[in-house]
Formats: sequence, C-alpha cells, structure tokens
Amino acid sequence: MQNVNIWSEEFGAETDAPILLIMGSMSQGVLWPEEFVGRLTAGGRRVIRYDHRDTGMSGTVDFTTDPYTWDDIKNDVYRVMDAHGLESAHLVCHSAGGLLGQFVAVERPERVRSLTVIGSSPLGGGEGQVIMRALMGQPQPEGSLPGRRRSSWPSTVR
Repeated sequence: MQNVNIWSEEFGAETDAPILLIMGSMSQGVLWPEEFVGRLTAGGRRVIRYDHRDTGMSGTVDFTTDPYTWDDIKNDVYRVMDAHGLESAHLVCHSAGGLLGQFVAVERPERVRSLTVIGSSPLGGGEGQVIMRALMGQPQPEGSLPGRRRSSWPSTVR
C-alpha cells in the first residue's frame, strides 16, 4: 500500500449534508466550477473536492516501481471521506469518477447517501463490460473488442 498524500478542500458548514465531488481521471478537483460549488454551499451543503493521486496538488507515485490499481484509487475515496469525518456522503461524480462512485456504492452502500454521475459513465453499455474486464485484469472474450481501423490522422507528425 502506497503512502500518498491526497489533497482536498472543503466548503460549507460541518453540520450541512456532505457532498463529495469526484472528478474524472487525470482531472483536478478544482475543475469543479466555483459557481457550482458556491451554489451547493449556498443551498446548505458541505462540499468536498479533491485531486486523485498523481494529479494536481496530490502526491505522486512512481508507477514503474510502485504501480497502483483502480482499487487503490477507489480506496482513496474512502480515505478522503475518513479524513473529513464522513460516515457517508452524497457522491457527485464526473466521467471516470462515475466508475469510482459506482464501485463505492456497490462495495459500501452505507457510505453513499446518493450517487449522481455527470457525463459519460463507463458502466453504461456493452463497452462498459469491456472496460470493467480491462480494469480488473480479466481476459476479453473473442469478438468483444472492436477491429482495427485505418486512422485519418497522418502517420508522421512534424
């Protein structure tokens, strides 16, 4: 287990209903618009946003010598919740953050008051099964991956 610092920030009163904002992969928590965060807090919500490991102001990990998995990144969600003293929270997730939110909701439903996924969710259709198998290190059945196609991009970039 890696000892990596996860940056987070909190808005609103500790007594307000907590909302944890989970951004997509390789996106900083500060990309949640200030106006959005402000409206949530003005509506009586306690809002927490954070940066994933290897992103923004969170710590970095040498992936070559100490690789991590989506399970580790999912466990960071619990670490953020625990650091802010949250037994449960409303999870608002964007893109790959939706995958993390769904993992948490299935694994520890008592920690999730509600789950809102904004943008694409990787578990939505047949492609979601392919992504899930890839993330879990499972082999892909014959015919589940799309065939190769010719790219319209030039083969050499100058």
